[in-house]
Amino acid sequence: MSEKKCPLCGGSVDADAKECGYCGASLVTEESKQDNAKEQGPNPQEESQGYSNPNPESKASFSYLPPYYQEEFAKIEDSNGAYKGKWNWAAFFFTWIWGFTKGMWAISLIALFLSLLFNRMHSDALNLALMLVMGVRGNYFYYQLVRYKRHIPNDI
Repeated sequence: MSEKKCPLCGGSVDADAKECGYCGASLVTEESKQDNAKEQGPNPQEESQGYSNPNPESKASFSYLPPYYQEEFAKIEDSNGAYKGKWNWAAFFFTWIWGFTKGMWAISLIALFLSLLFNRMHSDALNLALMLVMGVRGNYFYYQLVRYKRHIPNDI
């Protein structure tokens, strides 16, 4: 099987792959995209999902994420980390469950442990504080994870 390197993360991917399996970057060149578009015509499914990078000048492409995270991550990138993301209701209400669905295992396990501890202590105030932290910083935590995963070498 022939392989090539991803131009964004350097990962080894199949020569016929259209997307990097490590960072999600598109491996299709503009010429081949135009050729495929001419052959296949418009794809209404992609247009309805809206999974494209809203800010092409952004340093990193998050096109494989839903539009909500594309916009948030582009704002964080454009502000060089000064903007920490907006309020996330899912992270607030489902703290550790939301974290597990996003692949944030360490943060989710810590949140789960703290939640169980606070419940055992009958401390609703501490549980609410944990929920507030996740609601306020959830998007930024997720952004940091995505950035970290994009820079992991293939050998690890």
